[in-house]
Amino acid sequence: MALVRLVSSVRRMLQTPQWSFLPQVQLELLPGVHLPEVDADEVDDDALWHACPKSKVTRSRKRIRNNDPSKRLKNIVHLQDCEHCGNKKLRHRLCMGCFKKGEYFTA
Repeated sequence: MALVRLVSSVRRMLQTPQWSFLPQVQLELLPGVHLPEVDADEVDDDALWHACPKSKVTRSRKRIRNNDPSKRLKNIVHLQDCEHCGNKKLRHRLCMGCFKKGEYFTA
């Protein structure tokens, strides 16, 4: 009895190639079915594959990825004292306090 069920299920699987794991092998076993020849250029034009996630990314995973220490703002380490007024300024920049007073143009 079990052998009859096994044989009938194998026949059904061979008759329905769309549910097959190996459709090429099963179609070759069927004598009346032939696959059409397809060029590689036609395959590229037929479908566009888009990236899509397999599951939703949770808020915690997203925050871990986005708040990585390498992506944070770096500390400014190139501060200097202004020669005229003593305020802090960035290296290779004008001191805005002295610039507004006009000391750079008079010195």
